[in-house]
Amino acid sequence: MKEGKRKVIIDAAASIFARDGFDRAKMEDISSQAGIGKGTIYEYFKSKRDLFQEVIKHAVDVYIELLKGIGAEGRPFEEKLADFIQLHKELLEKHRDLANLIMKEPRDVTESTRRYFQSVKKDVVDVAVNLLDSAIQKGEVRDINRRMGAQIILGVTVSLLTAGLMRDEDWDIDDAVDIILHGISK
Repeated sequence: MKEGKRKVIIDAAASIFARDGFDRAKMEDISSQAGIGKGTIYEYFKSKRDLFQEVIKHAVDVYIELLKGIGAEGRPFEEKLADFIQLHKELLEKHRDLANLIMKEPRDVTESTRRYFQSVKKDVVDVAVNLLDSAIQKGEVRDINRRMGAQIILGVTVSLLTAGLMRDEDWDIDDAVDIILHGISK
């Protein structure tokens, strides 16, 4: 039952944080959305920031599972790469507040959350390595250092999407895929 209530709180918080943003979100609104008393939240989470970080961890766990599913489909690498970038974009857009929190105020992110994100980065790189490995085996891309290629794909994705979020710019995913696949040379 305790895990069920924790999940209800996380789901309610995700809704309120998405609607109001981190700074404007109120624990009262979260508790009301969850159908519990405000004090009950503090039985599960130390603070609003702790709850916010747990909401993001939950979303990222779902994101990782979705990413892993991309490789299971028998579609061309180009489509899988576009989906990889799109999923990353959707995660950052949905959780813009945490992305800003981590980039602008990294001292406010707990060490355990920092370690968690390092683990997530490894998982994301592993997914990209598997996508590249499959594409290389099918002859869709040339034989390259898969881990380096995965880091480059992730680096380009994060760089473009982060810059886009910070400046409210929208990057065309097809253009990013084209540049990743074909580079910038003529």
